[in-house]
Amino acid sequence: MRKKYQVTIMVELLIGLVLLLVVAVLIILLKLSGKLGKISLDQEAVKGAIVACWKELGIDQDIGAIKERANDILQASQSLENLFRVARG
Repeated sequence: MRKKYQVTIMVELLIGLVLLLVVAVLIILLKLSGKLGKISLDQEAVKGAIVACWKELGIDQDIGAIKERANDILQASQSLENLFRVARG
């Protein structure tokens, strides 16, 4: 049970870090646009750029792989717990 929560926490932390990175990039982008003068940014263009980078870097695949491995670890730990229960009983 304890490992289950640890794996879940690790996955949530990784997702949180990725989201923080995206927010940091947006903040930097907005600050730079203010220094460079009046530059109008199309929200859809910025959104498209972020989505394109997200896909090009394979972040969505990495997160999917992390979730799969976390589930595998969770299932393995549950199997071990069940095995030990049967051995004791």
